[in-house]
Amino acid sequence: MNLKTLVLKVVHRIIGKKNVVSNKRKFKEEIFTKLPSNYIDLLSFSYDRKLSKADAKLGRKIETFRVIVADRYKDKSVSTFASPKSGSELFDSEGNVIPGRFVESKKGSFARTGTGIPTGIQLKKITEAISARSILELGTNTGLSGCYFLSSLQQPYLCTIEGSSDLCKIAEMNLGQITKNFEVVNGMFDDVIEDLIQSGRKFDLAFVDGQHEEQATLHYAEKLKSLVNPGGGILFDDIYWSEGMHSAWLKVSKDPAFSTTLDLGSRGLCILATKDDKAEKIHFELTKYTGKPLLTRSGW
Repeated sequence: MNLKTLVLKVVHRIIGKKNVVSNKRKFKEEIFTKLPSNYIDLLSFSYDRKLSKADAKLGRKIETFRVIVADRYKDKSVSTFASPKSGSELFDSEGNVIPGRFVESKKGSFARTGTGIPTGIQLKKITEAISARSILELGTNTGLSGCYFLSSLQQPYLCTIEGSSDLCKIAEMNLGQITKNFEVVNGMFDDVIEDLIQSGRKFDLAFVDGQHEEQATLHYAEKLKSLVNPGGGILFDDIYWSEGMHSAWLKVSKDPAFSTTLDLGSRGLCILATKDDKAEKIHFELTKYTGKPLLTRSGW
């Protein structure tokens, strides 16, 4: 990271903290008057990131899993998929997404990526906000996101898909320390999604956390509609990761199939309309009050 980028990030962080303080009253007024009550706790937490003692304790517990994995694999390589750059060749002849290149992650570096405590607690609160009892995750990594899902009050069932067999084994170990209420499926997203559709499986929440590319994100958004129950949610990670990912979010959030869309900062949540939904669509942007995040991968 060069000096200019570092200074930009520091200044942006300072401005963001000032925004949170100065806009708090207006933010509170809007969420209490314009949004259903089930989203209040999620949005309040996403705004100021204040952890309760119970949430902090859970976060520390799950972070120990990361430390153990990093230490265990410090002298081993793990094969993972890299994210493709927007505009790269994406679909094969059958219309399925071509994954990023297979790379070797060394010295436990793969364990340092993924969900941290605040973003993990946000996943738990999203699950609780929509009372999700069944969750589908695209992109397991080491299973830390799944640990937060599984720690929700509803004690949901998690089906998580991962292309790397190495990561599947690590995730099973981590998830098993929370509950046995999960399955880790080693396969390509498109293949497993098609199998789930054919089997008639349904979920209350789907989490898109892999293949960080615009067209792939739009592709999975469309496919997942048939796997998510009406009133359930599709959650998109890293909607400010790149120009492509943010463009995908802007398109998805305008889809009339969703009755509610929430920009939660680094993530976007879309709720599928039910046949009883007759009110005007709700769209809420947390970043209107906190400021827009910097793009993590400018140019991607």
